[in-house]
Amino acid sequence: MGCRAMEVTLDSGDWKAVLSGLRAALPPHVLLGVGTVMDDTVSQLAVVKALGGTFALSPIDPTGFLEECHRLGMLAIPSAFTSNECWSLHRRGCRLIKLFHAGLASPSILKSILDVSPL
Repeated sequence: MGCRAMEVTLDSGDWKAVLSGLRAALPPHVLLGVGTVMDDTVSQLAVVKALGGTFALSPIDPTGFLEECHRLGMLAIPSAFTSNECWSLHRRGCRLIKLFHAGLASPSILKSILDVSPL
């Protein structure tokens, strides 16, 4: 169907079977990852990697998330909303940030953050 990336949320039922089934069925060029990583599921990232996951998303910045993704060679996508939160993630080596709740931010707010920082 043209998808280049797919996400399985860790709060869905039997996510391990879903993730491994997708990895077996999808072409290798389709990126596969997990979402809804929280403090209590950071420890599952090694399992995600073993099942073929290459990225992980979170609606927060879970404790140890960025560091564990870096250790495993996975792309970490934590969430932030303010310029300070974005800058803090950037300083820690984050390459991609999910703006959450993006519906509350206008394009002009994002532009102003980008105008005053090297993000």
